Amino acid sequence: MRKFPWPRGKWRFILPGILILLVAGVLLAPRLLAGRLIARLQTRLETRHGMHLQVGSYRIRGISELELQRVSLCPVNSTDTLLKFREMRVDLEIMPALLGRVQLDGLVLDSCTVRAWRLPGRNNVSTLWRSRAEAPGPSGNYAQLASTLLHMVFDVLPDDARIRALDVQYLSEQDTLRCYVPEIQLEDEALKGSFALNERLYTMEGTLNLGGREADFTLRSEDTTLAALPVLYRKTGVLLGFRKLRFQLQEAEFERDTVTLKGGVTAYQLAV
Repeated sequence: MRKFPWPRGKWRFILPGILILLVAGVLLAPRLLAGRLIARLQTRLETRHGMHLQVGSYRIRGISELELQRVSLCPVNSTDTLLKFREMRVDLEIMPALLGRVQLDGLVLDSCTVRAWRLPGRNNVSTLWRSRAEAPGPSGNYAQLASTLLHMVFDVLPDDARIRALDVQYLSEQDTLRCYVPEIQLEDEALKGSFALNERLYTMEGTLNLGGREADFTLRSEDTTLAALPVLYRKTGVLLGFRKLRFQLQEAEFERDTVTLKGGVTAYQLAV
């Protein structure tokens, strides 16, 4: 086995110093990047959407796992919190982060609460849209809202995700919606979880391919009695009940003001 000679002279000190700097850079780079990304996100939310993002603490676990704790989001100059969660862990892709882009490789979200109000004198979502024409509602654009939500699902969420104890409530003069998610898990395109929508329990299971914008999953309900689903009942006056719904999505295209979905919905024991 060939032995290489130990560097002599000044190289005995330069090489170890270079190695120490490289190791320090590898260890410190993720934390510096995390701080930079958080600051950039805070600035963007405040300037574009009038929202203040507060992060209680954050730290890097391992090489690239970012842990955020005690995070809240509310309109500027208001204490009416829109979103808050106890803890979130994400795996950051280092190279996209160096270029200023957020690309997640894994997500764990625990104890998240969303409270959206659209009432006279109490509205904590109006600043999310830069103009009234973009806001969903009688004079607004639902396509823009759908496009934003679909973009968040397909282009932001990672392929591996676990969400626990998610509580969402939306209240307006026309609609009231309450959704609680004990746990939803996405791993290797396998989707499984349950949720309660306005106190009615549903379970879902199937596949979700985020990169390919494809989905095939089943939504089951143990209670087939008729129920007034938000928005649907107000728009059509229709009460709906079912045992099982199968959603299939083969293609999804969404721009700022247009949404195109290709697929199908199959209903079992449907009552209207």
